[in-house]
Amino acid sequence: MEYCDQQTIEQAIESEKNLVAILFSSPACGYCTMLERNLQQILPSLPPFSIYKYNTQDSGELAEKYHISSIPCLKLFKEGEQVHTLFGVRTPDDLYYTIKSYL
Repeated sequence: MEYCDQQTIEQAIESEKNLVAILFSSPACGYCTMLERNLQQILPSLPPFSIYKYNTQDSGELAEKYHISSIPCLKLFKEGEQVHTLFGVRTPDDLYYTIKSYL
């Protein structure tokens, strides 16, 4: 999973009808790495959906827009609307069942 820029992420949120997940993180954050690893672990068992990663150290604009107070943070959007937010490291099971409920 590669970091994406703000424009790419905002365009995906606005244009995609299905679930869009945004992982707000930083390469220097150990907890972010743990959450990403847990997320990667469950992806093969879920139907396809769009997932993007945003580096909050490069630019805080998008993080500020979506009121990100700490990282890691996973925000879920559907049809352009925010539907769920997860802060901190989550277990693979927690991630799986939360994401699956929106697919």
